[in-house]
Amino acid sequence: MVRARTHPSVTTVEVVVPGAELRVTGRLDAGNDHALREELHRAIVFGEGELILDLAGAEIHDSTALALVAGVHHRAARAGRTLVIVDPSDRFERVVAAMRLGKVLQRRRRPVPEPVATVTVGGPPARG
Repeated sequence: MVRARTHPSVTTVEVVVPGAELRVTGRLDAGNDHALREELHRAIVFGEGELILDLAGAEIHDSTALALVAGVHHRAARAGRTLVIVDPSDRFERVVAAMRLGKVLQRRRRPVPEPVATVTVGGPPARG
């Protein structure tokens, strides 16, 4: 996994699968969108099929970040790829709806995995 830091402890762009999936955590705004743009453009060029952008841990703070996502969507489409936003925040969804981009940007939620085991802790001590 490759990591690109934009500003100390503010935003992290992780290349999860080269050319196929990126994960953004932290604040994304006009001051630090350049690292994400660079990684997304690289992924478009070097990958194929769907390009996953995981925004579960990202905070979209201004229109520049949304414009970046919309621009990357168009660039991916021109390259024959599909940008898919995974686990966007409620704020991102509200902005997308307000900008009438809901039918343009593909978004999906990742299913929450079921636990493989359940352990109860903190009960009374066993007697025996």
